[in-house]
Amino acid sequence: MSTYIVSKNDLLNSIISDLDYHTSLIENKKDRRLMVPLKKKISEKIDESADWDQFQVQFSSAYPKFIEKLTSQYSNLRSGDIKLCCYLKMNMNTKDIAQIAGLSVRAIENKRYRLRKKLNLSTDVSLESFLHSSNNVNKQQISGNGVS
Repeated sequence: MSTYIVSKNDLLNSIISDLDYHTSLIENKKDRRLMVPLKKKISEKIDESADWDQFQVQFSSAYPKFIEKLTSQYSNLRSGDIKLCCYLKMNMNTKDIAQIAGLSVRAIENKRYRLRKKLNLSTDVSLESFLHSSNNVNKQQISGNGVS
């Protein structure tokens, strides 16, 4: 699913670039402005919520209850934070995430930084290891409570 999103977003970004080039060849400003709504429509389709819904279904089958546990433990996370957590849980690197999201690598690095703050992670804990161990910690807590 993430490969599909990447290829779709690459195609749409390529169309936007082509549209920018061809728009720049138009001399009349009024005619050039006619292309703005078309560019806006194409841009809106990059990483659209429908893709996220499909991705979430596929992700939940691979990592059951991960999203639910994350949102219940950290109610301050927004949907963009949850997406980032999912991508990191899948061992995706920053460059791949940037490509899927249609953002720069620096923007994703900033999102990672803000996510660490929301999760209250100390500097010695890796974001990836935290996300990979979060299900194990929950299982240990549940089995520990059952024994007591």
